[in-house]
Amino acid sequence: MFHRHFSAQAVSTTKDSVGFMLRCNETHAWGSYRFDRGLKCMDLVNLLMVDWDPAAEGSSVDDHYTVKNKKEVLEIINSRVETHLDELWRVYETPSGGIHAFLMSHKYTPSEGEGVLTEMKGDLLYRDFSLKRNKWAVRVGPKPNRANDFVARFIGNFGKGIALSDHLKTIKIHDSFLP
Repeated sequence: MFHRHFSAQAVSTTKDSVGFMLRCNETHAWGSYRFDRGLKCMDLVNLLMVDWDPAAEGSSVDDHYTVKNKKEVLEIINSRVETHLDELWRVYETPSGGIHAFLMSHKYTPSEGEGVLTEMKGDLLYRDFSLKRNKWAVRVGPKPNRANDFVARFIGNFGKGIALSDHLKTIKIHDSFLP
């Protein structure tokens, strides 16, 4: 089966990448930066993120491609906030047509949030990766060798919960990497 994701390889080291790599030695209350095979990432301690990538048209869903389209994801999020009135989700579209949603109103480590990802039909491979590393990972730089790639685009906030001040600071850092 053909999958749209690939292992990114760094083609060159730029001044920007070197500066980012130097930040990887820092530890913050929210987590840390990571430079992995040319990808700039943030590893988050307790800011839960759900990742969805839609299955290609005509393909069935699996552990990685757990939804058919963006509309299905937005229905999942809307349904969630109708039954979890204290939650607030910050939602972004990704270049693959997928969605990243951050739970701004609560703190969850990967082991504490595993059930949330499963219940919301998030990417199970991402869930397992997060459990293994004990961090929520989010890419904050374009993928090398992918033309016109970007990190994410803000869609909106969902729910009536109140964002935690720590998470607001973290998401501000995340958003500083957006176009």
